[in-house]
Amino acid sequence: MNDEAMWQLSEETDELRDQVGELQRRLDEQAITTAASTGAFVLLARYLAEAGQVHLDELADDLDGLCRAQDDAVWQRALIALAEQLRGIHERQTKGGR
Repeated sequence: MNDEAMWQLSEETDELRDQVGELQRRLDEQAITTAASTGAFVLLARYLAEAGQVHLDELADDLDGLCRAQDDAVWQRALIALAEQLRGIHERQTKGGR
């Protein structure tokens, strides 16, 4: 391979590294945004349950039903995890804890 071909290959490799880095940054941002949204949802549900405005066990069951509306495994895992968080809060609330 001549010097020009090596230089072009090196340049393309650098561009690909930059693209991968940007994609990783976007994925990290998306993960943080998702975690923040999930946390806010759980907190809101807890406050509504404490005010008697929502039944967390029923909301968790509804999330289970919504989970089955999509065949996507990532979608299903996310909703199952959210439903389990709500069930955990419901269990603690019914035992007198927070």
